[in-house]
Amino acid sequence: MERFRSVPRLVIILIVFIVQASGLEPLSATGLLDALKNRIKPRETVPSGLELPDFDQTTKLKPLNIAATSSSKFVAVGTSQTEAGINSLIRYGKLITSWIYRFLPAMARNVFSKPQSQWKEYHRARSRGEKLGFLLPPPLMPPGLSDEEYVRWLYRHLLEREPDVFGFKVHVGNLKQGTRRELIYQAFINSREYKALQKKKSQHPPSVVIPPSSLSHAEYVRWLYRHLLNREPDSFGFNLHLTNLKRGTSREFIYKTFIDSNEYLAINKLQEEIIPPNDRLLVSLHVQGMMDGVVEFLREAKPTVIKVFNWEDAKLVKQVSPTTLTVMRCYVSNQDMSPGAARKYVESMRNDLTKYAPYVDFLESYNETIPSANHETIRTAVRFDCEFADALGATGLPIAPLLLTVPVGNPLDSEVEMLLPAVRKAVEYGGALGYHAYWPANRNECYLEDRWDYYAGRWQVWDRVFSRHGLYPLYILGEVGAVGTPGRQPDGYIPLLPMDGWKSDQCLGGDWFRFLDQIRRFQDRLRQWNGENFGRCLGATLFTTGPDKTGWHSYQIRKPEMEDLPGLSTLLAYR
Repeated sequence: MERFRSVPRLVIILIVFIVQASGLEPLSATGLLDALKNRIKPRETVPSGLELPDFDQTTKLKPLNIAATSSSKFVAVGTSQTEAGINSLIRYGKLITSWIYRFLPAMARNVFSKPQSQWKEYHRARSRGEKLGFLLPPPLMPPGLSDEEYVRWLYRHLLEREPDVFGFKVHVGNLKQGTRRELIYQAFINSREYKALQKKKSQHPPSVVIPPSSLSHAEYVRWLYRHLLNREPDSFGFNLHLTNLKRGTSREFIYKTFIDSNEYLAINKLQEEIIPPNDRLLVSLHVQGMMDGVVEFLREAKPTVIKVFNWEDAKLVKQVSPTTLTVMRCYVSNQDMSPGAARKYVESMRNDLTKYAPYVDFLESYNETIPSANHETIRTAVRFDCEFADALGATGLPIAPLLLTVPVGNPLDSEVEMLLPAVRKAVEYGGALGYHAYWPANRNECYLEDRWDYYAGRWQVWDRVFSRHGLYPLYILGEVGAVGTPGRQPDGYIPLLPMDGWKSDQCLGGDWFRFLDQIRRFQDRLRQWNGENFGRCLGATLFTTGPDKTGWHSYQIRKPEMEDLPGLSTLLAYR
């Protein structure tokens, strides 16, 4: 082994730095390395100066002050300036190297004993914590804990509370079934509850400029573009944010949208980091009647949206969770789509619209009127939705239309462009589109991801068509959930059984935890899409909860299930 090869790269860097700081003649990196190689001869054994020092002895450093050494001294002893400098540097390089060899093993044990994923997350948090106001993840738990002790530790040290019975059983059960502890730890770190707790502890990042409070909505949006994105606003983004502000979205929420955007992170050299997901629940309830557990769900979850069928229920929602967007649907048995019917429909609700305008954000048009392979019916339904949007806009009330509440899987790819007139109306009036995003599932198979573009994610296929025409609408998925299916047919088709919800034997047989996992995966898809599309999917509502008289018994979600929804991300993110 050559002596030179035993000197770490760090020592070479230190040598170059010392030489440059000492006032000696400048040496190129190549010249210095050549000089070192000529001075150090190959040797079979490790030189004594590089051996691990005796831990019982104390190594004393002699003060080194190359910069104070005059060039005349080098000439007096007959040694060149370069040779004299290298003689001293090699001697101290040996000592520095011995320190590195002594302490590197201990450093390696402390650093790399942590699981790689957790160490990476810890390092990420350190690198961005100061700028974005995040707190560091807590230290790893002590070793030797049983599964039960491990879960209790997570609750007490991460969530700062005692475990609830349900969550404790779920986590311990998954550990018993072989789930790795690191995944459960990450599930807690990524949970909505943990992030909310950290947010309460954190301070607003001092490095981020705070906009003046005296600005109008339009001035505020321009301020965000100019100070956070360093550019003038584009017309689409400006109108989208301005509309949201006028509809009651808080300025803090809009501000967070900007600092969480890919563009802002790229400007601040954080584009390699993962954008924090929206910590609010995107999958909420479809409430056909205010049942036991709904208020508690709203109070705890504060979901992005909820759908109701009663005007007083809309008022109650806003009283309990003011930031939740309410979608109102007025059920009618006869959905008349003749010319002028939309105006009459809106006029019939005029008194209620005026009275409850502060509590209703969106009013839904007729339900599931658009089929496939029937162009005449599609045109009629689209015309009705356009008239509905115009009639609602004519009231002057701050209520937006929810249009195109299309049944799952419709229309055909070749027919999507027929929806464009209604999409333009939705964009014009600050409304949204209300596709019904069900997915086929049974006890053996779940086709959520496998057939995403055909069922639950068909609205994203729509959006690709709309964007080609310069339209970027909002979405509120008015009905979502698992629907029974006999499975894939020989021709590849997967039929749906509309009367068989998650409780049916033809669907999930009432396996709530399996359904909950599918809901979590569905929400993950929404969040992923939102991260790439300016958060334009405002949320989705699970079909359904309501009195028994409404029917749909195999779809009903009751209080025990509602209690699990707020903890959706915490419990199942690691599966």
